[in-house]
Amino acid sequence: MVTSSSCAATSGRWYSPYDGATWTAASDLDIDHIVPLAEAWKSGANTWTTARRQEFANNLTIAQLIAVSASSNRSKGDQDPSEWQPPNASVHCIYAREWIWVKYTYGLSLQSAEKTALQQMASISFNLKKFDDAKNWQKKVIEVDPAASEAYYTIGVIDWMQSYKNATTILAADGLTDGGDGNPKKSKDACAKLQAQNTNLVNEGLEYLQKAVDNNATYEEAMTYLNLTYRRKADLECGNDPARKADLDKAQEWSDKAMGARKENERKKEEKNKGGVTM
Repeated sequence: MVTSSSCAATSGRWYSPYDGATWTAASDLDIDHIVPLAEAWKSGANTWTTARRQEFANNLTIAQLIAVSASSNRSKGDQDPSEWQPPNASVHCIYAREWIWVKYTYGLSLQSAEKTALQQMASISFNLKKFDDAKNWQKKVIEVDPAASEAYYTIGVIDWMQSYKNATTILAADGLTDGGDGNPKKSKDACAKLQAQNTNLVNEGLEYLQKAVDNNATYEEAMTYLNLTYRRKADLECGNDPARKADLDKAQEWSDKAMGARKENERKKEEKNKGGVTM
């Protein structure tokens, strides 16, 4: 990049992530606020001091200001992710993560439609099996919205998926298939490997799935995965049969609760349908 004596960019090459294009004329570029100023105003900046708003508008220390093509910036305007997303789909996850980070850093609120759009964008990581990225993104959602039961649930599901893969691989090497009962016939070596690989995953999974249920008392799917995750916990009770059986009792308890939640959700659905128009 070449600059003038006043430090203005006169020529160079700039990549615009929004549309995946490279530009050589500075006049073809705009500096975009990831979270537009108007959106920030509606999300809480209206209560800030003038100095705070000026600092937000010019902050170079977080991912808030970015050079993009003028056409993509003007297409975006002051729209949130439920209304506009970068034409270049490969940056959707990054865009979602940066949007969340800016809002979290400045304590700005997240609207329902906006959160849903961001979760859909970030689901790319989950679908591509980039599980660590997916969990980190969901934790950012929770930082902004501590009642986001779906985010807690997603983290718990990923933890179970990873722990299940570890368990089946280790058990297969031990000549066993997973019985879902803590696999008491496994060797001491297999149990040690399971403890090393799955303890943190199981503990985190149980914690986040419980929070999902705390935020949604009839979250049937979260209860189902609590059942499955307690069965993974039973794998870790090496030589402690009472603890293994206690974990299986908890698993059955959550299985029963999931069935009860399903019946309650179906009852509510039927009541809602009864309220429809009759002829």
